[in-house]
Amino acid sequence: MVKVKKSEIHGVGIFPEKTIKAGECIGLAYTLIGMVNGKYIAKWTEDAFTDLGQYHNHSLKPTAKPKIVDGKKVYIYAKEKITPEMEITCNYNEYSKIINIEKPNPAW
Repeated sequence: MVKVKKSEIHGVGIFPEKTIKAGECIGLAYTLIGMVNGKYIAKWTEDAFTDLGQYHNHSLKPTAKPKIVDGKKVYIYAKEKITPEMEITCNYNEYSKIINIEKPNPAW
C-alpha cells in the first residue's frame, strides 16, 4: 500500500501506491509496549517499526495523523485525500504522548 522513495522534505519518505481517501487508515506505524508516567513507550526492535512508521517525515501541514489504538499500536490515518505523488507526512508534535519517537527539530 505504501513505498519508500526519495523525499523533497528529508532524504527518503513514504508515498502511497494508490490514492488514499481522507479518513482512511493507511496502516500500522509502531508497536507500543506500555506506559511510564502517563506516556507510551514505543518498542525499539526491527519488528516494531513498519516502513510507514520509520520513513514518514514531519510536516506542519501533514497529510496524515497518528492514532493510538488500544494502547498497543499506532496507526496512521489520512487527513486528506493522498495521491501517489504526495508524501505521507505527520506533525511529529502529535506524538507528545509517546516517548522514544523522534520529535521535531526546530530547523524543520
